[in-house]
Amino acid sequence: MNNFNKIKNHLKNNGYKFNNSNIGTHDIYGPVLLDPVGEDAHLGVRLSKFYPININNQTYADKIELYKLVNKANRTLIGGTVYFDNSDFEFGMGLSFLYLGEYDKNYFNKTLDIYHLDTNKMYDFDFKPYIAWFENIIL
Repeated sequence: MNNFNKIKNHLKNNGYKFNNSNIGTHDIYGPVLLDPVGEDAHLGVRLSKFYPININNQTYADKIELYKLVNKANRTLIGGTVYFDNSDFEFGMGLSFLYLGEYDKNYFNKTLDIYHLDTNKMYDFDFKPYIAWFENIIL
């Protein structure tokens, strides 16, 4: 079994559900995108979340506040990085968490614990005014 499948199985064993894709969901931690780093993830994986945001109707001051929130999040999170993403679909904000190396059950358990702490920590920042359709998503 390659590194990617080992990591994906580990996530499944921790409550994540995948439907023939690299996008999984968890009842507590919400959606996650699992991206391989290198062929078959031999270098590791990136765990990512996407938050669609709407800044079109925001004032300049509101946009500055959003940038300040992102900077504060990046200073506060343990291992994750918050960034802006202008994907093909819509403008948004991402939370990215990198796991490097071959799969090791104990090390990945600790990494997943930190990812979950960072996912929960995102609640400490008031992104609600910026997140599109906030009431329908799980942070």
